Amino acid sequence: MIYFLTFLCFQSIVQAAPWVIGQAVRTSSGPIEGHASKWKPAVSEYLGVPFAQPPIGDLRFAAPKPYTGDKKIVATEFGYACPENIGGKADRSPGSEVSEDCLTLNIWSKLQSGSKSKAVMIWIYGGGFNSGRSTSPTYNGARLADEHDVVVVSINYRVNIFGFPRAPFLPDLNPSLLDQRLGIEWVRDK
Repeated sequence: MIYFLTFLCFQSIVQAAPWVIGQAVRTSSGPIEGHASKWKPAVSEYLGVPFAQPPIGDLRFAAPKPYTGDKKIVATEFGYACPENIGGKADRSPGSEVSEDCLTLNIWSKLQSGSKSKAVMIWIYGGGFNSGRSTSPTYNGARLADEHDVVVVSINYRVNIFGFPRAPFLPDLNPSLLDQRLGIEWVRDK
């Protein structure tokens, strides 16, 4: 009987444990662990979370394939930016490392309080499908998450020839739009 009561007390403590900033969250990509935003310390920030397998090799011009895993992802740094058409000018801003392995998303949210559900805002950058990246400081969602108590998600997707190859021998003529769709489906399914 004492074991049972101890178990009940432990269960109530575990269930009543408050949310902490950057706590591990279970997703289809595996458990992700974030940190406090440096711009808004009351906001959890999860950066560089993969939502699709790297679009390299046989997947280079193909539709994205969902990323699944069970290893913990420490999501404290932005993922790579996708190669873009920037006229030979290199972007030297933080988080500007470029790789074809770029199908990641970033998430910002205040601590869970009040209702169990929050509105989700998804940001998909522009750039005429030639350029763009979710690592730009302009697109940091911490302020929106803090001031409006919403979850903000930004999605990286393939641009330029990698997103719109326009090659008649390739099966998918718009992997860029399919990247965006898979990112939105990841958010929906978390």
